[in-house]
Amino acid sequence: MSPDESPAKQDGSGKQASGGVEPAKPADLGAPATGREHLAEEPEVIGFEVTYANGKSQPSDAPLSDLSLPSDFDNSASFSRDAAPRQESRPPQAPQRSPATSSGGTPAPGSADNMEGGVGTTNSTANTPGAPAAPHVRLSTALALAQTLPSGTAMGFSVEYTFLAGYVPNGRYVWIIQPPSGPAVALPVQLSRRGALTQFVPQWGPVPGTYQLQLAIVDSNDRPQAMCRPIDAVYAR
Repeated sequence: MSPDESPAKQDGSGKQASGGVEPAKPADLGAPATGREHLAEEPEVIGFEVTYANGKSQPSDAPLSDLSLPSDFDNSASFSRDAAPRQESRPPQAPQRSPATSSGGTPAPGSADNMEGGVGTTNSTANTPGAPAAPHVRLSTALALAQTLPSGTAMGFSVEYTFLAGYVPNGRYVWIIQPPSGPAVALPVQLSRRGALTQFVPQWGPVPGTYQLQLAIVDSNDRPQAMCRPIDAVYAR
């Protein structure tokens, strides 16, 4: 894949973050809300607990920072609305009112329901009249590609998202990328009502398989409050 086709661009300074990860700075995502963000039906509430592809479980009281994240991780890539070619990927269908679990899935281009990704919440007042709407996020166009960088070949990822309800402008969000095997990485991100996320993981070589992408809402201590259903991004050599 040529550099023009990469899901993200490197920071012009060529520097990588040290001692931690800084939140990615969003580009202007442009399009205003269309009014379709709110659904007629209340989203299903899903308890927070995720079993990753490697069989490990992330309980509701564990901070996301416990997920492996190299100290020299480069989080300089910015959001880009048109960051990736159009390629749909089908998310796994999680059972209703049960812990969200990750599982392998088959890409299903053109499928209407392959973009649905309900976000659960531990807030029992979410459906109370006058209370804020429970968050509901749609993930789509998940992409995993290998890209040749000056430092070597790395994996790059892209996913589009849309808040259908419950968007909080100053909310704390984390993007979780789970590889086919091994620990996931958790990246603090800033979100608009809709847009796309792109990111390189220089420490990951071009390993074929299914990568799972998710968005999580965290509190001030980086403890998960809710997580959207994962979407698959399949990479094949």
